[in-house]
Amino acid sequence: MKFWELTSAFRDYEKQLGATLNFERWKSPYGEWFGNIDNLVENQDREKLDSEVPEELVLEVAREIGNSLILYLGKGYLRSRHHSTTDIELDALQVIQSYGGEALEEVLEKSIVEVKHN
Repeated sequence: MKFWELTSAFRDYEKQLGATLNFERWKSPYGEWFGNIDNLVENQDREKLDSEVPEELVLEVAREIGNSLILYLGKGYLRSRHHSTTDIELDALQVIQSYGGEALEEVLEKSIVEVKHN
C-alpha cells in the first residue's frame, strides 16, 4: 500500500491514523509526512506519496480503528454499504488481510470493488 492510499483509506479516522503514525516506530518518516500531508499533496511530492509503507503499519492502523469501519462482502464484490441479507461483514483488518490495503482504499473511494479471495 502506498502512503497516499493509506492516508486516503483512513481519512475518516484521522485521529487514529495520526496516533499510530506518531508511535516512535513509525514517526520517521511517516508521522512527519502525515503532519505535512497538505503540502505533500499540493506539491504532488510523488516520491513520498507513492512510497510503499510496511504492511505492519497498515495492519496496526486497522487494529487501532477496530470495528469502526465495516465493509460488506457478497457475490465477489466488496461494498461500503450493505447490499443483501447474505452479505458478510468485514472490518478493515479483515479486508486488508484478505484482499490488501489497495482494495480497502478503492472500495472507500468507489463504494464497490470486485474481489477474488486470496
